[in-house]
Formats: sequence, C-alpha cells, structure tokens
Amino acid sequence: MATGLEPTDRTPAESGEHERFLAAGAIAQQVSQVLGTLTMLAVVTVLGRTLSLPEFGTYGLLVSFTVYLLLVQGSVEGAAVRAIAMAGEQPERDRAFSSALVLYVGAGVLTGSVIAGGGWLVVGAIGLSHALQADAHRAVLVLGAVSLVGWPMKAFQDVLRGAHLFVEAAAAEVVGYLAFGAGTIVLVALDAPLWLLIGVGGTVPALIGLAAGAFVRLKRLPYGFRRRSVQASSLRELTGLSTYLFAGGASDLVIYALDRVILGALRSAASVGLYEGPVRAHNLIRQLQGTLVATVLPAASRYLAQGDARRFRDLLLRGTRYVLAATLPVSVILMVLAKPILKVWLGAKFGAAAVALTVLVGYWLVNVNMSVGSPMLIAAGHARWLARYAWLVAALNLALSLLLTWWLGLNGVVLGTTVAYLVLFPVYLAKLVSTLPASPRALARAAWIPTYSTAAALAAILVAVRLLVPLHTVAAVLAVGLGGLLVYWGSFYVVWLAPGERLLVRDTARAAARRLTQLGRQAAARPNDSPSRLG
Repeated sequence: MATGLEPTDRTPAESGEHERFLAAGAIAQQVSQVLGTLTMLAVVTVLGRTLSLPEFGTYGLLVSFTVYLLLVQGSVEGAAVRAIAMAGEQPERDRAFSSALVLYVGAGVLTGSVIAGGGWLVVGAIGLSHALQADAHRAVLVLGAVSLVGWPMKAFQDVLRGAHLFVEAAAAEVVGYLAFGAGTIVLVALDAPLWLLIGVGGTVPALIGLAAGAFVRLKRLPYGFRRRSVQASSLRELTGLSTYLFAGGASDLVIYALDRVILGALRSAASVGLYEGPVRAHNLIRQLQGTLVATVLPAASRYLAQGDARRFRDLLLRGTRYVLAATLPVSVILMVLAKPILKVWLGAKFGAAAVALTVLVGYWLVNVNMSVGSPMLIAAGHARWLARYAWLVAALNLALSLLLTWWLGLNGVVLGTTVAYLVLFPVYLAKLVSTLPASPRALARAAWIPTYSTAAALAAILVAVRLLVPLHTVAAVLAVGLGGLLVYWGSFYVVWLAPGERLLVRDTARAAARRLTQLGRQAAARPNDSPSRLG
C-alpha cells in the first residue's frame, strides 16, 4: 500500500479508551459548531432583515474574501498541526511552534495585502452605488488589517489540536464566535455604518486565537516561541506541505468566492444578496463536516508514525460511516425544505432562491465522502495530488458558472458548482481506494448502505410532510427539521449500529460531559494563571 501499512479485516467491537477520546473530541467540536452556527445564523438573520439587498450582498461579498481565505489558512494549519502532533521532545515542540508562528505571520501579511488590494479592485468592478462603493472601499482596508493581525493567532489553536486538547480548542471557538456575534448585534442596534459591520465580520479568527492563547496559558503547555528554533530546514518542511495544501485551499476561492463575483458582474448586487441565503445554509454542511473531522489529521499522522495499520483502516471506514450519518440528514432536510426554510429564516423575498439551495446542497450527498479520506491522504503524503484534483474541480466549476450564469442567473452559478463536484468525484474515489487500505466493497458495507438507505427513507417522509403540512412558521419548520434529524439518527442507532458502537455513543457522551465540566472548573479556579514558557 502507498501508506506503508497492511490492511486488516478486523474492526473492533469494543468501546476502547482511544476511540472514546477521539469521539469526545469530535463531540466537543460539534458543540462548538452548534453554538457557532447559531451565532452566525443570528447575525445573518439580523443583517438580512436590517440591510437592503444591495447592502446585504455587499456585506456577503466582502466578508467572503476573509472567509474563503481562511480555507487557505488551513494549509498552514494542516502542516502545523501535523508537526506539533509528531513533536516528542522540547526542542521539537519549540521548533514546530516557532516555525508555524513565523509562517502564519508571513501568510497574514500576504493575505491582508490581497484582501485590501484585490478587494479595492473588485469593489470598483461590480457596479455599486456611490455610497455603497465608499463604504466598501473602507471595509476592505479594515478587513486587510484584521486579517494581518488575526492569522498569527491561529498558531495557538494549532497547539491545542496538535496536543490533542480538542475540547479546549472547541471551547476557544465558542468564545470567539460568541464575542463576534454579540459585537455585531450591538453594532446593528447602534446603527453602525456598513463598513464597520463588514470589518467586524472578519474578526472571528483573531477572537478565536485570543481565546486559544488563553487556554494555552491556562494549561501551561510547553510550547513557546524561540527565535533560535526557527531554522531553514523546519521552515522548508512546513512550507513544502503548506504549499500543496495552499494550492488546494486556494481552489475554494475560485469555487465559492468567485461565484459571488460572477453573479455580481453578470447580474446585480441584489442577485448576490439572494445567493447569500443558499450559500449560508450550504455553509452549515461545510462547517459540520469540517468540525467532525478535526481530529482525523493528527490521529492519522500518529497511526502512520506508529505503524498502526488496524486503527488507520478503522479510522477511514468508521470515520466515513459516522460523518455520513451526521451530515446526510442535514443535507436532505435543507434540500426538501429549502423554500420554507429560506422564507421563515430570511423573509419571503428569499423564497426565490429555494431551487438554488436544493441544487447547491445536493453535491454534499456525494462529496461528504471526501471528509475523512482527504486528511488521511494528506497524512500519507498525497497533498500534491489533492491540490491538483482541487484545481481540476475549480477549473470546471469556473467554466460552467460563466457559461450558465448569464443564461440561468442564480440557478446557473450553483449548477456550475454542483455539476463540477459530481462529475469529478469518481476520480477522487479511485485515488482513495488505490491509496488507503479500504476497498469500495468495504466502504459500501460499512458506510454507504446503512447511511444512504436511511437518508432515502427520510427524504420520502419529508416530501410527504412537505405536500401535506403547511410550513409557514418558524415553529413548524423547526419541528419538521428537528423531527427529521431525530428520525434519522434514532433509526440509524437502532437498525445499523453494532452493540459496541452503541456503547461508544453512550461512553462518549458521558466522557464529553465530564471533560467540559472539568474544563469549566479549571477556568473558574485558575483565572489568573500565567504561563511557564510563553512569558
């Protein structure tokens, strides 16, 4: 095998300590994701109901520059977390942290310049009114400055994840999102100018980094910046992996951020405003799967270093199974209930974007199979191939979006994204099964048959409900949506989970609750602790 590991057909039935630890980390990430998503939904709802469509479209377009460049930030994150996770001795820890911090500083300077300079040019090209253009020009300068400061702070969250302190990393995200949400809503209440609202929209990474730094200090983790630890060899190693991850992450700018630019150039700012409804709902799936697999890269890297073939294979099969089970019902609910969700959430004017939401979310029915496999391919040394694949998808998406947007408008731009992913997914799957220790048959038996059959049943139930029950209120939509999740997960638990997996679910829930309680007690007992090494 390309991984250097020999596969095994055995899958453990017990709820082991290691499995519980990783699952508890994933659950903590989900708790942070739920709170973060609720915060973002509150912010988007307030803005969508307060701003005009052109203002809302301008907000979404400019803030998306920072959001999608954060996907590029993941290139440095992947290399940094891998290095920190594999560091055993103190000099190695200092070298990993110091090199990552230097790399983040350089990337922050570059990113801030791109946002300020590139954003200034984009603002002048999309036909905004004079007043909106003035606000937008101020906003891109603020966003550039915020990114320059916020990127280096990401190193502290990488320390938490690399040290396998996933609960603390999740708690830092909660603090950052809540601070952002509260600040934005207060500014809206104070009738703050649009440029300031947009500028605050780019502060989430800095706020999360500040909170993560506080946890690093609280836990007295042995990671500190040492100038002498920054060596050319360690920077080359980090930069080499980051370059390929950067290339893959940069493709997301073409796939997502340029969709807004294309729509604004070929249609109008109001069309971009309508696009914000589907894309924000779609981002829920992206964020959900992203937090579910936050533990995969450090875990896979450690398994490869230890030559643990059984756990490496189990991580792929069981990880894909659980990520599918977590995300498929959310995708199905968003697709079937697209129109009532948009109307009760953002208002009747967004009902026109219902087809776009259904189409855009549709590719996640298939693409979610990449969620676990991709970080495992990175751990196995195949980041370069992933970057080439990502740019192949981006190129096809760009061509289709340009062709279809002038013809179909909003529906055309989302078709370009969905068709590109669906057409090229078989290429990815062929690489996955030829590189990692799992066959299509094993994936079908462990993951695809249980999850997709249950999703099909849920879709049939929701279509029937949609036809028979009026869904005109928030309460009705929430009841059907949450009921659908409970039906799916309850059925999956009863029908498809083995006894050992059910035990894992129960043990993990208890372990996560204990860990969160312990973390809260530590924070309350030692609020003024200072670090021993960060000085």
